[in-house]
Amino acid sequence: MSPKTLQNTPQSRQRGYGLVEVMISLVIIAILIAVAVALSINLRTSTSITANTNHLTQIAANAKKTFGVINQYTAVNDVRAVRTVVPRELRTYNPVSGQYDDTAFNNFGGEIKFGISNLTQNGDTMVVVWQNVPKDQCEQIVTQVAGLMRRIEVERAAAGAVLAAPATTHLTQAAALGSAAPSVTQVTPGTVTGGTLGAAGTLLVKGNDLELSTAALNDACNGGSESVRLWFWVGRS
Repeated sequence: MSPKTLQNTPQSRQRGYGLVEVMISLVIIAILIAVAVALSINLRTSTSITANTNHLTQIAANAKKTFGVINQYTAVNDVRAVRTVVPRELRTYNPVSGQYDDTAFNNFGGEIKFGISNLTQNGDTMVVVWQNVPKDQCEQIVTQVAGLMRRIEVERAAAGAVLAAPATTHLTQAAALGSAAPSVTQVTPGTVTGGTLGAAGTLLVKGNDLELSTAALNDACNGGSESVRLWFWVGRS
C-alpha cells in the first residue's frame, strides 16, 4: 500500500477530526473560564458594596438613635463611637482579654475614625471617616448611603500615590464647617474643600443638606489614587 493510500484511510481522517474537536473544546473551555472569572469578580465587588453600604447604614442609624435624639454629637469621640454605633463584627476582638477593643475596621481593612462637626448649629453632626475604599466601589457606596448623610467628601491622593493617615487638621476644619461654609448652595464637579489632604485634597460631592452631585462624585471617585477615603457627616438637619 502506497504512502498516499495510507494518508486517506478512515483512521487518519478520524485522527484529524479529533484534533479539530480538541482545539474547539479548548477554546470553549477558555471562554467559559474567562466568563466565570468575570462573574466571580463582579460578585465579590457587589458583595463588598452591599456589606459596606449596610455597615454605614447601621452606623448612621445608631448614631442618630444614640446621639441625635438629644443632639449630643459633641460627646462623640473614637472610643464612644466604636462602643455605641459600630456593628460588632467590625470591632477588633482581643483573644487575650476575650473582649472587643475600642478600635474598628471596615471591610477594606481601613480603620474607622470619628469626629464632631457643626453644620448648622453647635455639635449637630458626627463625622465618619471610611478608609481604603477601592475607587471602583466608591460611586456605588456613596450613592446608596447619600440619603442618610448631611454632607459627603471624597479624599484621594495623586495617581500612583497612597493616602496618608487621616489628618486631625481636617477633623478640626470639619468641626468648623458651621461657620466656614454654611452658605453652600451648589456642588461644582472638582470643588476642593477642607484643605489639601494627599496631593489632591478632598472633593465635595454633597454640600450641607443638599442633593448628591453625581457629576462631582464621578470626578472624585475616578481620578487619582486607586483607593479613596470617604468623609460622611451624620446628624440632624
